[in-house]
Amino acid sequence: MSDQPPFSPAPPERMSRLPTPDGTRIALYEWGDKGLPPILLIHGIYQSALNWHRQFSAVDLTSRHRVVAIDLRGHGASDKPGSADHYRKSRCWADDIRTVIEQAELRRPALVGWSYGGRVINDYLSVYGDSALGGLVYVGARTATGIPGETRHSEGVAQASRNAKSEDPVLFMKGTRQFTRICFHRAPPRQELDALAMNSMQTPLYVRNHMVGRPLDYSEVLKSVRVPTLVVHGRKDRIVPFPVGEFTASAIASARLEAFDDAGHSPFAEAPERFNRLLDAFMQQLLAD
Repeated sequence: MSDQPPFSPAPPERMSRLPTPDGTRIALYEWGDKGLPPILLIHGIYQSALNWHRQFSAVDLTSRHRVVAIDLRGHGASDKPGSADHYRKSRCWADDIRTVIEQAELRRPALVGWSYGGRVINDYLSVYGDSALGGLVYVGARTATGIPGETRHSEGVAQASRNAKSEDPVLFMKGTRQFTRICFHRAPPRQELDALAMNSMQTPLYVRNHMVGRPLDYSEVLKSVRVPTLVVHGRKDRIVPFPVGEFTASAIASARLEAFDDAGHSPFAEAPERFNRLLDAFMQQLLAD
C-alpha cells in the first residue's frame, strides 16, 4: 500500500457558471465568507482551478479571505467554444475577468495569475486598467518574449509541448502528462500528478491550437500598473525562465519580486506554506493601504 496521503482537495462552498458577453460561461468556485477580502485565482494553459488546491484547501487562507478560482474558457468545466475568435482576442479574456469581478461582486480583488493566467491579467489590464483592482500577483507568468538572459526551452520541454498538441490521441495524452510533470521542479505525489494530468485532458486539442501563438507584448500595459504587485517566480522554472519574472518586476513600478530558489513553474504548489504566507501578507498590505 502507498504511504502517500490521498489527494483530497477541499470541495467548493459555492459554485456557479457566469455568462460572459460572447456567451461563454465561466465556471467559478468559492471558499470563505463573501464579506472577506477577495482573491481571484487564474490558472495556466491546459490547467484548471484544481491546480490551486493547496490554496483553497488552506484554512489559514479561506478563514481570512474569500478565495475564488475559475476555469478559463476552454478549460475545466467552463464552456469550450469552437471558433478561434473566442481565444485569440484579448477582449475575450478581459471580458471574462470583468464578468467574474462584477457578477460575483468581488470588491477590489487581488488577481493571482499563474503562467498563462498572467497573460489573462494583462489582457484585462489592457482593456479595463487596474482601477477596480486591489492588487496583482504574477506567478511564473509570461509577460514578454526575447528577454535578455532567457534561455531556449530544452528539447524535453519542447517535445512535451508538441506532444500535448498532437492529433495522435496517445501522444496527446502522453504530452499532457509530460507537460503537467514539467510544471514542477520536484514531482508531486503520484496521485496528485495523475489527477492534475487527467483534469488537463479537459482542454481539447482545438482550444490548445487556438490559444498558442497569440501576440505577446505587454510592456506598455506593465508600465501603466499602479496597484501593489507581487511577482513570484521559481528559479528552476523550465517553462517560463526566471529572467522573465525579473523583467516583470522591473517593468512595474509598484512590483516586488519573490524568488523561490528550489521551485519550478509551480511555486504555489511546490512550496505552498511559504506561498500562502506571502499571499496572506500581501492581502494584509492591501487592506492597510
